[in-house]
Amino acid sequence: MNNTFKKTVSRLYTGLFLISPLCFVLGMIQTNFQKLLPYQEFFHGKRFFDFYTISDLLLIVIFALFLFGFFTGALELQKRPLKFWLGAGIFLIFVAGAMQILFQKTYDPILSSPVEYFRSMFIFPIFYALLVYKTLSDKALKWLMYAYISTISLFCIFALTQYFWGVFSGVQYDFTQRLVWPYIDFLTLKWQSANWVTFLIAPAFVISFIKLFNLTRDSIRASKPGLSFGIKSFVIHLSFGFWILLFPVVLIGLVLYFAQSYGSYMGIALALTLFLFRSLKLKHFLIAFLVLAIAGSGVFLLQRNSAKYKIWTGEKYRYATSVQDRKDIYRMNLYMLENNPILGVGLNQYQSYFALNKDVLGHEYNELNIPPHAHNFFLSMWLALGLVGLIGILLIILNAFFHAKFSVLNPAIFALVAIMIHGIVDSYYWKPEIAYTVWLIIVFSCIYQQKWTKSQY
Repeated sequence: MNNTFKKTVSRLYTGLFLISPLCFVLGMIQTNFQKLLPYQEFFHGKRFFDFYTISDLLLIVIFALFLFGFFTGALELQKRPLKFWLGAGIFLIFVAGAMQILFQKTYDPILSSPVEYFRSMFIFPIFYALLVYKTLSDKALKWLMYAYISTISLFCIFALTQYFWGVFSGVQYDFTQRLVWPYIDFLTLKWQSANWVTFLIAPAFVISFIKLFNLTRDSIRASKPGLSFGIKSFVIHLSFGFWILLFPVVLIGLVLYFAQSYGSYMGIALALTLFLFRSLKLKHFLIAFLVLAIAGSGVFLLQRNSAKYKIWTGEKYRYATSVQDRKDIYRMNLYMLENNPILGVGLNQYQSYFALNKDVLGHEYNELNIPPHAHNFFLSMWLALGLVGLIGILLIILNAFFHAKFSVLNPAIFALVAIMIHGIVDSYYWKPEIAYTVWLIIVFSCIYQQKWTKSQY
């Protein structure tokens, strides 16, 4: 086959993956701002939340190009064996989805078709992850990592622009002045939870911070001839990648600060603590941990007078706090599991089931605040996919942890740690762009390795 043809197909295929993180964000914009965009009816399915996004369309094109390139010999599979437990976990998720589609009960209102919901939240993101795993070279994987970080940085520029100046459609911030845009309700253009913002950007912050830390440490070592060390020598040895990574760390850090998600703070802090423990000698780790603790204390002092903090502690405002709401949510979760231990309540049926059975809480529950998910990553998986699906996702997560072995050269595994920790108190996953992100981080955790400019220290 003509080498020019093969190179053209390969470059086009890789290029589509490099724009995929941008398409995740554009798909979210498309969904949240459909009130303002023309021709949205062409993307809708039978039910209210059946919706094809730009990400979905991109994946269809990628998959079609893969089939064309594979059968014409222009594309080849990478020599990466699919780990047994990763494959087993994915298989169980597909089995669980089929069981839900065939056997789940339905509760009014039916918000989405089971097939469409499973497609958008699992089938397409998993196929995307498998294509990354089996078809992208190590070089392409590195560029995909940078494309992901760059896209999140661009997202943060627009989010901060709206937060400070309110130049775009939709709310500037929520009633506690937390950064929420562009996560808004597409009908009212009012705010959704700021947690969605942190779900999207927190993994990029962890990856950027760790890559920046590794490059900085490498630059320090390279600038020390013997025992001498000077600031000028250090700056000279800083690579271009250092400045590229410093920019997203600052930008994403600002958005995280203004979003004020305590679950995200907890996940990031514990993930970075684990990374520092793995990468430093005990003396240096204690120093770094002290710096991290001081930084965390500074964030606490800066936010202590915020409306979010006062509501959370009950200090001033008479609202039900997120902690109080979670007591009711977890009580309802237990009720759901007691009555539906094998199949759960079904795909995108949590909110409808909650509304129909809210009397079990023993008090009035605000209809406007009925949650769409279980506010826990693992319980949400169990209630949506059943016990088989929960086992499947657990196998996948444990496989990633086992094979990455928390290597300091794999920043994605610590991003996955942050996701799992935040997922203890929030339903980390249940929007298409977040689902794609989670699967991308899982793939990065399994196969990505950062390269040192010198030997590992």
